[in-house]
Amino acid sequence: MRRFLLGALALAGLAATSEARAGTTLDRIHATHLLTCGTTVATDDYSKGWTHGNLSRLAVDYCQALAIAALGPHGKSKLIGYPDRDKALAAIRSAKIQVLIGDTPDPADASLYRVAYGPTLFEDGQGFLVPKAAGIHALADFAGRQICYIAGTAADRNLIQSFGQRHIAYLPFPFEEMGEMEAALVTGHCAAITADRSALAVMRSGFHGRIRDFVLLDQTITAEPLAPVYRQGDPAWAALVNGTVRTLADAERLGVTQANFTAMQARRDPDIARLMRTPAARALPQLGNQAEIFARDLGEHSPLGLERQAALSP
Repeated sequence: MRRFLLGALALAGLAATSEARAGTTLDRIHATHLLTCGTTVATDDYSKGWTHGNLSRLAVDYCQALAIAALGPHGKSKLIGYPDRDKALAAIRSAKIQVLIGDTPDPADASLYRVAYGPTLFEDGQGFLVPKAAGIHALADFAGRQICYIAGTAADRNLIQSFGQRHIAYLPFPFEEMGEMEAALVTGHCAAITADRSALAVMRSGFHGRIRDFVLLDQTITAEPLAPVYRQGDPAWAALVNGTVRTLADAERLGVTQANFTAMQARRDPDIARLMRTPAARALPQLGNQAEIFARDLGEHSPLGLERQAALSP
């Protein structure tokens, strides 16, 4: 029923988006001298329709990289937070924003909202936050132990399916409220909380003095790539968004960093020379490559301490 209702809303919205059809995305960015991006912002409680952690810091950096690629070194960007992904995707469809930073590709939503997805920014996935002292190192260690989760979410459904396939008899411990679930973990009433790893990292960062008492397993039971999202039908803008993400990834692969950017320009390496000619290369002295952005915003140099990629369990 939800899909039918959203489909009706989508058709109604398309009739009211004359702004979205007036010129290309790059035309509007150049006219306003501003790139407007969106992100889905995690609320204090758990949203059953959004399972990732708050990606605002990552979104700020990628939005600025796109602004530099589109407008030059002094390009300006603005980030708007949305309470759920449906509102964020609708904002792309109506051209209120030019790109949504960080959403898992979904063919149904691509059709419904007339959006397309760029290259992966990083791999998220449903994982497990466990007390370090519990001695849990693999999924099999959850046999006979309580796993906490928010009832009625994708995490709930994935847990049932994944552990059923593995014949692991865990003890389900559903919650309706995230604060109560966190308290159950901290007080030892459950062996783990399961959710997407980015959300678990945000949760752990709120444990303050006890952060080091809890670890994220290096295994996931789902693969959730996060990518930029933009409107369909604008190949020039799609090429710039995709090219920017790939340039930051190529810079990492080639060893071009924020610190050595100037020195690397003098290298007689054809791959580096091609990299330096891309519009997005102008963002490297300000923001660094893909690994540097992740480390600063979500990884080891951030309060979240999120590892970049965990292994999907077989």
